[in-house]
Amino acid sequence: MKKTLIIVIILAIFLALISYIIYVFVSFPDYNTVVNTTEIHSVKFNESIYLKSKAWGGVSGNMVIVVSNSSNNEFKPDKSKEFVYNDANHLLYKFSNDTLNLYVDALAVTPIEFNSNIVVKQIIVPSSEYLDLLNSYKSKGINLFK
Repeated sequence: MKKTLIIVIILAIFLALISYIIYVFVSFPDYNTVVNTTEIHSVKFNESIYLKSKAWGGVSGNMVIVVSNSSNNEFKPDKSKEFVYNDANHLLYKFSNDTLNLYVDALAVTPIEFNSNIVVKQIIVPSSEYLDLLNSYKSKGINLFK
C-alpha cells in the first residue's frame, strides 16, 4: 500500500510538471518575435509578392527571410510555397521589369507551389564580393531588406 501511494504521488508530481510546462510554452505568445514585411508590386500584372522576415530569441536569436505570395505576418516558412532563407539577417534585392532580383550567398530551393507572374531570380554573389555589395548597394539601385 505504501508503494502504491509513492507511485501515485510521483505520477501526480510528473503530471503537474508536464501541465505547467505546456501552460508556459503554449499559453503565452512569444513577445520577442519581430516580423517585417515589404510588398513587391507589379503594376503590369497587378500582383504582389512579399519579402517577410521573422526574428526571435533576442540578440543572439534566430531569423528567417521568405519570399511569399502571402502577406500574412503569422507564418511558418514553407519551402514548398516560399523561397526560404534560414539564418539570414538581411536580403539584398532589386525589383525591375517585373523581376525580383535577389543577391544571395546561397540559393534557396525554388518552391514548386510558388505561383506568380513576377519572376524571382536568385543571383549568387561570392562571399568575397558580397561584403563590397553590402557596403555599396544603394549606389547600384539595390535595396536592403531586414
